[in-house]
Formats: sequence, C-alpha cells, structure tokens
Amino acid sequence: MMTNQNRNQSSAEKIILLVADNPGITLSELFETSPEIEADEVYKLIAKEQIYFDLRSSRLVEPEKCHLFRDRSTAESYIALSSSRSNSNTITTSIIDLNPGTLIDYDGTYLTLTLIGQDKVLLQTQNEEPVEFTKDVLETLIRQGKITSLKNDDTNRVSDKARELIQQASQKDLEKANQRYRSIQPYLDGQPIKRGTFQERSLRNWLSAYRKAEQEFGYGYIGLLNFDYQKGNRTRRLPQYVLDLMEDCIKNHYETKKQPTKKSTYAIFVNSCVEAGINYDQIPSDKTFYQEIKKRSGYKQTLKRQGSRAAYDQEAMYWELELTTPRHGNFPFHICHIDHTESDIELKCSKTGKNLGKPWMTFLVDAFSRRILATYVTYNPPSYRSCMMVLRICVKRHGRLPQTIVTDNGKEFHSTYFETLLAMFECTLKHRPAAKSRFSGVCERLFGTTTTQLLNNLAGNTQITKKVRLATKSVNPKNLSLWTIGLLYAHLCEWTSAYFGKFF
Repeated sequence: MMTNQNRNQSSAEKIILLVADNPGITLSELFETSPEIEADEVYKLIAKEQIYFDLRSSRLVEPEKCHLFRDRSTAESYIALSSSRSNSNTITTSIIDLNPGTLIDYDGTYLTLTLIGQDKVLLQTQNEEPVEFTKDVLETLIRQGKITSLKNDDTNRVSDKARELIQQASQKDLEKANQRYRSIQPYLDGQPIKRGTFQERSLRNWLSAYRKAEQEFGYGYIGLLNFDYQKGNRTRRLPQYVLDLMEDCIKNHYETKKQPTKKSTYAIFVNSCVEAGINYDQIPSDKTFYQEIKKRSGYKQTLKRQGSRAAYDQEAMYWELELTTPRHGNFPFHICHIDHTESDIELKCSKTGKNLGKPWMTFLVDAFSRRILATYVTYNPPSYRSCMMVLRICVKRHGRLPQTIVTDNGKEFHSTYFETLLAMFECTLKHRPAAKSRFSGVCERLFGTTTTQLLNNLAGNTQITKKVRLATKSVNPKNLSLWTIGLLYAHLCEWTSAYFGKFF
C-alpha cells in the first residue's frame, strides 16, 4: 500500500519531470495537463527551489502568466531567447478591426483595445493603465497612420525548433550563453565595439553568431549556444597500464629534489616502456607526456621539486582563522580578514540614560601575526559603512592598507563603494566559498576571546539571557547597563592593543 510520503514523492517527481520536459510551461497548462496535481505541491517545490519561478515577473494568483523552469539558468536562457527574437514576423497595418483584444501601436507604445462604447474607446497600456479616445479622434489617428495594428503574438512563446535546441544544451552551456548574451547586449543596437580590448574578437564572433542564428532560427540567442559543443571522441585511447606507468614515472623520477628536465624524464619513461614489453606504437609521444606533467602542476609538485619556500605562492588560500589554522601571508598586512559580530552587552545613552541595545563590532585581523589591526563599534547592522570605517581606522593607526582582504559573501562586502575603495588603492578582495558552513567561523576565535575575556566581565553583559527561565528583573541586562558606546569603544581598543600586542 502506498504511503502518503511515497505518494507525495511520486507527485513531486512527476511535476519536476513535466517542467523539465516543457520549459516555460505555465501553471494553468500544468494543471490542465495533469488535473491530479495539487497547487500546494507545486508551491512547495518552488519554495524548495526544486523548480524555478521568477516571483518578480508575475503573480501566482495569475497561473496563465506564471512560467515554470527546471532551474534559474534555463529561465534566464528563455528570457534571453525571447528578447533575441527577430522582429521580421511582426506585421503592422493601417486597417484595424475595432474588436476587444486587438493590439495596436501608437507612437512606439503598445495598447490593447478593452472596451468599445457608443462614442468612446477604452484602451490599456502594458502596465494596465487605462487610456481613453473618442471614436472620431481614433479614426483620425488611424487615417493619418499614427495608429497601426500589430500582429498579436505571445512573445513569451518559443518556437518548437528553438525549444528543442535549448533542451539539448546542458546547464553549463546555458550559463555560458547567458554570460555571452549579457556581454553583447550593449552592442546589439549598433554600438561599435572598442578596438584593442582583450575581448574584442570574442564579442565580434558572438555578434556574428547571434545575427546568423537570428536569420536562420528567428532567435539570435541560439547562436550563442554553438560555441560550447565539442566534436569528436575525447575518450583516452591509451591503455590503462601505460597511463599507470606514466604516472609512476612522473611521481618517482620527475617530482624529486633533483629537478630533472621533462625531456630526460621522458627518456626514462620510454626505457621503462621497452623493459615492460610495450610496443613502440603504444608508447605516448613526448607532447602527451609533457601534458600529463602539466596536469599535475601546482603546489604539491612544486613542493616536491623545489621545497616549501618556492611552493608557498601556490599554496591554497586559508579562508578561516582558527586555532588549528597555520600562519599564512608572507608578512604583516599581506592577508587580512574582516568580519562582524553582535556584541553580548547592553549599552545606554550617554545623555538620556535609556537603553540602546547591543552594538555591532567589526574586526580587521592580520592573518600573519594574528593581531587585531582595527576595530569599529556601531549600532547599525553590518553595511559597507562599517567596512570602510574599519579600513579608515587601520590607515589612521598604521598608515597603510592590507594587500589582500578576505571576507565572507555578505551583501556589504559586495558593495560598489567598498569594491571601488579597494580598487583605487590596489587591494585584492577575496570572498570565501559560499554555501559552505565550515567557512563561517572566520574570526570566531577572536570574537569568542573578546566576549569571554572582556565583555562578560562588564556590567550589562547578556550571559543570563542564554537561560531565559532563570532571568528576573533584577538581573536583566537592560536594567544593569552602565556602559556607553564611546566608553566601550575606548576600552575595547585599549584591551585589544594590550591583549594581542603591537607590531612595533
């Protein structure tokens, strides 16, 4: 007997399969195709991001306008495809049938006839704003050719041929095609491409492919997909025992402290193949052997051949600062981390004495020396202002900026102002990997030390709030707060300087 969980799972799989096979299908079409599908199940899949729907494009209460896709990349591809549609099929005429639903063009603005009265005609703009004409004025404008009828096509519909080509493309193909479309968008209206730029040839090739596809398929976007298709059989033809012998030779003869050349290592490999009884026609060429060495290049290979000092520049970036994280950076101010935390202390106003809540602290930490270079305290939640202020304090104290700054993927670290500041002073900005919880502990050790060693020893600390049932009015941190934001900041700067030491 099928359980409710199995039934829901099979229903969800059916919806996902229908959307994947019919990209751009509307909610109303989905319900007509499979009446047994419940709306709540579709909404649940949208919330879980198992199917994609752009909530900004239309409302769920209008199912005939809600287009569903398997993922965001496919949705962006269909939007780009629709906007790249050739206008050669658009027909205008001065003869207009005054029937509700007729689409007309008035000075470049599309209007829809909605109501025809005895003396007046009501139209509607694309933003659903009403426009009223008298019949005499409307007829005059039609005779003068200022109002023309427009062929009423659904611009959201994609032809079967274009749909088939889109479905054959992988998600990676769609993402790259979307990127190419965004790159050539400014040049589609005839704007010339600047000469001498590194992307000039690519832009011209993409525009050429776009125009050809526009003539052939009616959609220029299709031409942007053709660049990723790889022809030919790319399966390796070398036997596995030859590949194993090649890897063993590189590992034991090339990646050593003797630092032999590629040519001499290849000679050793050929001799090993002959001794193993491998025919000459099965021995890879020197070019293939050099490519295999190049595939293994990087930190580990340089470490084996030239030592740790030479391999340091190729070492992976450390995205977090924990007790177990080794020192990284060649010198102070080489690599620094910025992060925010809400402090565990209640503050009051210096003038009125009223409680103002808990402030936010921003730390700039040097990865090489583990020193706190600058701190900033504010009541405002994290923003680009906090980031720029902590850098300002760093320059005020030390007279310089860090060379590389590592941050998480918070909105404030993607601010245009913050990125512009770093770009002006040639500071490198690196973001930690997104959607990986183990990287969220950046500067947590320093925040934890500050809380336990300093804030928890001040009046108004919020330790008791972690045990809500034990809290009474007499121990409420809001009633015990004595510190102002100015005094806390001065004390915090003095404590970080004394606890973590100074550079000089």
